[in-house]
Amino acid sequence: MASKISLSLQSWLTGLPPLSASGKIATIGSLVNCPCSVLLLLVLLEGRRPGGEGDRFREVTDNGEIRGRGDETSSETAAFAVGQFDLGEIDLRVIITGGGGFLGQQLCQKLLVRGTLTGETGVEEAIEEIILFDSHFHQGVSQPTTSDLPPIRVEQFIGSVDSQEAVHAAVGKHRSNTSIFHLASMVSGECEERFDDALRVNLDGGRNLFEAARELGSKTRLVFASSIACFGGDAMQEPCTDHTKLTPQTTYGMTKAICELMINDYTRKGFFDGRSARLPTVIIRPGKPNAAASSWASGMFREPLNGTVCLLPIRRDQRHPMTGYRTVIDSLIRIHELPSTLIGRDRAIGLPAMSVIPHLAEQALRQVAQELEFSLGSIEDHPDPRIQGIVDHWPVAVDGSRALALGLPSVPSLQTIIRDYLEDFQPRGG
Repeated sequence: MASKISLSLQSWLTGLPPLSASGKIATIGSLVNCPCSVLLLLVLLEGRRPGGEGDRFREVTDNGEIRGRGDETSSETAAFAVGQFDLGEIDLRVIITGGGGFLGQQLCQKLLVRGTLTGETGVEEAIEEIILFDSHFHQGVSQPTTSDLPPIRVEQFIGSVDSQEAVHAAVGKHRSNTSIFHLASMVSGECEERFDDALRVNLDGGRNLFEAARELGSKTRLVFASSIACFGGDAMQEPCTDHTKLTPQTTYGMTKAICELMINDYTRKGFFDGRSARLPTVIIRPGKPNAAASSWASGMFREPLNGTVCLLPIRRDQRHPMTGYRTVIDSLIRIHELPSTLIGRDRAIGLPAMSVIPHLAEQALRQVAQELEFSLGSIEDHPDPRIQGIVDHWPVAVDGSRALALGLPSVPSLQTIIRDYLEDFQPRGG
């Protein structure tokens, strides 16, 4: 797809080692007279332009500037409007907010292996660059060794979604063919304890990103990670469906429901092509428990697999909708690639899930442990009224039939999810 990109020649050339005085002048003259020369210039300066080899890490400083590792600080407000040049076909750029988190990292790795994604053109396209946006990163990203495709540039951009400047700096302007996955969010337990922060990060942060996507154009695809916490109260059904009224009973669920409605309206007005994936609880997350009220769901698998004790904060008969992390990643990609007309006016799609109780989790764990011949840690009751009170307002079952009809993957068995976890993260006994 032919794209018009506004470039500031001064922004591109400032700070670059001069080829020579005449060389720089000749380059500018060539750009003015021949748009095709832009491609040559970008190839020559590949290692120094944003996203190139010399700028794989960026952060927004306290004074609103962007700093790249090993580079001089450049102003975030640098103009990109001196002239417009037709760059011809431009490959797809993908932005993942929450890119330092578990799902963000898993999504990035999946896209690196795939190498392609169906974007705004409606056809499969090569991914040129992935921008991971988050407030912090625990690790870098490794390129897959099994792919025959050219490596994809990956950039870690440090910033918070509640900063309009940081979001707009990461997303950029005047760049078509961009796809966005919005995974960044405060989690449920945090939101209950820090109401004002939840509004600032989940609501203001969402709107900051939606406005940045709006500037990219109506064909920009944006996938938002919502939650079954949107359901609650007297309107909650068993199972909850895509037609169940959203009456969340937690601050976290309220922020997710509002973002769903904003995406519906931004899409209705033609600002961008938005889609929401309403996620059940995702298992099995590696590492330590987090502040989510559903953290126990992964913990009752992860801790026994690691040979340690899981302190279970909820009742033994508590039913809760869950699905595997691999399935969620495949679902996010499938939702992104769906033709807009198939989704219709309700842009939120509820993912299928199984209702799991701790007893079922223990059965699946024992079966896999027996197959692979390793011992398990125990699950012990440790009631937490605060966690139980939050979980009591969430659905116990969901109906994902609409998602299945749209071609999203079905829910794997608990045994499959456990084996996937062992394969990917190799805890003790794996």
